[in-house]
Amino acid sequence: MKALAIITFVLTFGASAPVFAEPIGVKFTEGVSHAFPVLRSVGGEKLAQGELTQIPRGDCVENRLTFRFRDGSLYDERVVFSQKDTFTLMSYQIVQKGKARRSPSRSTRRWTAKQGATRSATRVTRR
Repeated sequence: MKALAIITFVLTFGASAPVFAEPIGVKFTEGVSHAFPVLRSVGGEKLAQGELTQIPRGDCVENRLTFRFRDGSLYDERVVFSQKDTFTLMSYQIVQKGKARRSPSRSTRRWTAKQGATRSATRVTRR
């Protein structure tokens, strides 16, 4: 489990160099969605129950994906996209806590159209 945490950290923060891609034009604005995904192991065992919500607010759309694991662990991811002309990532926040982690963590990134990633904060709370 420690190796998985290290790999996740490296992929999340080590590879956070600026990335460029073609903009995706908005043909149809996103609407309201609500789903209850289930995370299962390869063998079909239920690992976590989830909730996915998507709510449009003006020119933006807010997405939230939450998984609650059987051991009480939590995975909570929030993403806000602008959907004015092109889809643009505005903010990203992830919270992970529970028995599988040594300490809870929260990572937040916010973007502006002119500057790219402007603020990044990671907070680890010791138990």
